[in-house]
Amino acid sequence: MTSQSFDNNRLRQKLRGLWFLESFIDVLSDGSVVHMMGEGATGYIQYTDDNWMTVQIMGSDRVPYDSGIMTGGSEQQLMQAAATYFAYAGRYETHDAAQTVTHYLDYCLIPNWIGSSQLRYAQFSENGTRLCLTTDPMTFNGVVHKPELNWRKQSA
Repeated sequence: MTSQSFDNNRLRQKLRGLWFLESFIDVLSDGSVVHMMGEGATGYIQYTDDNWMTVQIMGSDRVPYDSGIMTGGSEQQLMQAAATYFAYAGRYETHDAAQTVTHYLDYCLIPNWIGSSQLRYAQFSENGTRLCLTTDPMTFNGVVHKPELNWRKQSA
């Protein structure tokens, strides 16, 4: 292995493994912070050795269905369940020079995202045990949003 090929895989090597969600926030253009799925949101993101990834995020305010069976919720309960859960999976590719990772979505709770690519900026802290993933700023209704997901690496 040449040093060049090692350098080109450094970000991938740092990402590999299982990361637990610590916070999912949206920093708005006025500086205010919104907890996208509640302050107690939980979840994980996993990057595998063979360039597959998956992310699962669950809101803190999920309400059980009236019935214990999978399809036992009312229409409102089904909508609330979908609004408080987010998931996708697919291949990923890292870009060391830019410190970015691109997720290529094969599966997604949001049908419109299937087949899309999602660019994330990666920043590590605490000796590589903390990961912050951000996106490019997005504007909705004249307000700039900057989502930020903070993850803690599973210890061995």
